Amino acid sequence: MPLTGGYSEDKIPDAEIQALFSSSVDSLSTLLQKSVENLILVSYQSQVVAGVNYRVKATVTVAGETKRVVFTAFKPLPHTQQPLQVKEASFEE
Repeated sequence: MPLTGGYSEDKIPDAEIQALFSSSVDSLSTLLQKSVENLILVSYQSQVVAGVNYRVKATVTVAGETKRVVFTAFKPLPHTQQPLQVKEASFEE
């Protein structure tokens, strides 16, 4: 059972979550300093704050090679009308 106020257990992304992150490719490319394509979410965790924090595991294509990445993102509350913000990203070894 997750800690109150902490991140959830790993979840399998549904179509809604995949769509939420579909616009993250440019941000991931910038943070990873590589041109990435074909973002496919593998699993994620969420944490409700004044918005939602996400920890995401995904696969991407870099120069024709599939690589695993992990990244964090923040989705502000709807009334702010701010987009999803990718905060940190790294390649998983």
